[in-house]
Amino acid sequence: MNYMPAIYRTAFWMPLAICTYLALMPAPYPDAIQFPDVVLHVFAFTYLTAALVLAHFDTDRNPLTLTFSILWIPATWMFFYSVALEVAQAFTPDRRAEILDLLWDTIGIGVGQVCYWGYVRIRPVQINRNRLNDG
Repeated sequence: MNYMPAIYRTAFWMPLAICTYLALMPAPYPDAIQFPDVVLHVFAFTYLTAALVLAHFDTDRNPLTLTFSILWIPATWMFFYSVALEVAQAFTPDRRAEILDLLWDTIGIGVGQVCYWGYVRIRPVQINRNRLNDG
């Protein structure tokens, strides 16, 4: 039985829930999270974008030639998620919506797509190595 789709989906939905909670909680971030806001936005959206593609759009493990055609949909989803967070923050105590956050989120989305594209480029090599080791 192949558990990878469930693992990929969990690796997307759980961090998404955590990021949503942290973005909408009324108090400042916990002391354990002491990074500049820019770093948090770029890192979160980089990870979430790559995880979304792996969890829901790359289920057939598409070859490199199909990669670009599937990337615009998760990028659009993540952008609208970013906009929804900023709108929600406008109504959350001790939070404020910032247009600049959308810029950092968009940069994170782009970096996430580049990370996924790089992963797809090295994936066939890794698959071939695994087949050689199994045989």
